[in-house]
Amino acid sequence: MRSAIHRSGWRWLLCIGSALTLLAGPTHTAQASKAGGSLPPEFFGVLPYVTPSSAEFSHMRAGGVGAARIAFCQCEVEKAQGTYNWYYYDRIVGRAARSGVSVAPVLLGVPAWMSPQLVRMPIDSPAQEASWSAFVAAAAERYGPGGTFWSANPGVAAQPIVHWEVWNEPNISGWVAGPPSARRYARLLRITHAALRAGNPATRTMVAGLYRRPAEGKGPPMNVFLSRLYRVKGVKNWFDAVGVHPYGTSSRQVLKVVRKAREVMDANQDRRATIWVTEIGWTTGGDQWAQSLYRATPEEQARRLARSYRSLIRERRRLRLRQITWHGWRDWDGPRPVEFVGWLWQMGVFTSAGQPKPAWEALTRIAGGVPTGPIP
Repeated sequence: MRSAIHRSGWRWLLCIGSALTLLAGPTHTAQASKAGGSLPPEFFGVLPYVTPSSAEFSHMRAGGVGAARIAFCQCEVEKAQGTYNWYYYDRIVGRAARSGVSVAPVLLGVPAWMSPQLVRMPIDSPAQEASWSAFVAAAAERYGPGGTFWSANPGVAAQPIVHWEVWNEPNISGWVAGPPSARRYARLLRITHAALRAGNPATRTMVAGLYRRPAEGKGPPMNVFLSRLYRVKGVKNWFDAVGVHPYGTSSRQVLKVVRKAREVMDANQDRRATIWVTEIGWTTGGDQWAQSLYRATPEEQARRLARSYRSLIRERRRLRLRQITWHGWRDWDGPRPVEFVGWLWQMGVFTSAGQPKPAWEALTRIAGGVPTGPIP
């Protein structure tokens, strides 16, 4: 296992987000869920392995999925220091919005001119912090409520980005290019929160999704890291939500992990902050599938999805749960970073050929959508 993500594969940052972990046209109204109550469309999200096509975004929305989790990397926008090019994200945000899907961004990754380590947090010098802050503020100003992207594209029904997730799994060494430190992460959280508000006061800041229990020697469990984070003076002023990655061998374990996160938050008098499950899933194939803790047949994947979602939705008010994002949309058999095994890319609700798995029907049933057919 590598200690950091290779720079050449940055666009797979979130698709392999669990790799270092696991190896060890529709209306915009609220929708009904058979699991109970009325839920906003963005409550149901997916994490695509590659940039979705317009047809894929349309399939998402028809199925009741209202959000797509996408890595926002400074390395894509600012390849040359001081020069921004937003083409890549303009295309994704615009394409999603035209289908009624919002982008759930994860601020993650730095340019090569800043650090040779793609996921080294940009807090090692005042210059790094200033550069990162400028990028974050510009992103919030562009894509947030009333942002310049929306005013420049009046023909696109706005899906402004409000919540911004700051980094990914900072309780795992591979995602911070070094030993995990709640204090260092709090520093990143503080400067990012300030930059987001400077760029757009309507934005909200989210603690990066924390994995429940990293492999031995790779970092502290979610509850330990979160408790340490709360010990940093003033930290509650720097975020509005907490991301959780409750991967488990059963739906019961998934619920237990999210309950534990809420328990830690409440113990620190932080009932105000909400919880977002920004990754959850099981894999149905690929090499070394039999060795994965999170393996499942397609039928088992569907059952576990349904049970996990229903149990979380039943307790969403007590948990203050705002979103559940499935790790995977469409399986990927194409080129990928060689250091990561194939089963990581087979967690989608569609096969690589675009055929729906049973999990897609299970998800649409819960989300109140239509179980669409194959993706063209």
